Amino acid sequence: MPLGNLLLVSGLSLGSLILLRRIVLHARGVSPGDGLAALQAAGAQIVDVRTTAEFDQGHASGSVNIPLDQVQARLLEIDPVRPVLLCCATGARAGRAKALLEQAGYARVHNAGSWTRFNQPDRGFPCSRP
Repeated sequence: MPLGNLLLVSGLSLGSLILLRRIVLHARGVSPGDGLAALQAAGAQIVDVRTTAEFDQGHASGSVNIPLDQVQARLLEIDPVRPVLLCCATGARAGRAKALLEQAGYARVHNAGSWTRFNQPDRGFPCSRP
């Protein structure tokens, strides 16, 4: 394959990956400009929707545990004015919790994915493990 064609294909592939990343982030409720650190600096609250047993095994520092099956019953514990960062093991339950909060009128809700994303020293997110 000529070098020009190879560069064209590589450029298209890279562009496709960037677009796919933006689509995934948008589906999770996180725009590329909204880093977790920026949202936390803006006063975001971290809500971990895993079970209590999972939460007790380790969690992001400062997070509160409201298991997914209790989210609707415990809405008053989540400040509707502050941004909400939802996390769980993989992001699946956080996505369901995001939909519940949005249906309840919460506007600044983000699926942060796995709680372990907060355990990244380069991002300044501490975590707690027993």
